[in-house]
Amino acid sequence: MLTPPKELSERFKQLFDVELFNFKEPAMMMATGKFFFNLIMFDEYCHKRLGYSEKKHGSLKSFIKKKYGQAGVDLIERLNKEC
Repeated sequence: MLTPPKELSERFKQLFDVELFNFKEPAMMMATGKFFFNLIMFDEYCHKRLGYSEKKHGSLKSFIKKKYGQAGVDLIERLNKEC
């Protein structure tokens, strides 16, 4: 499946107000035949669009937890594991 699961896609949009498909990894999608979440692209998005900085906020996980709560952390961890 080259699209993310609908449930994850909808939850991602609801929490982060951006489409999950923006963080796809085409090479891995071609290799695996399924949607692949690119955590590095999401990290870069957080830097550029949300003002995330390791120096200011610590880890990406800490930043997400502070800004979006445990639900945001849980979703990113699930995506990183399942996609």
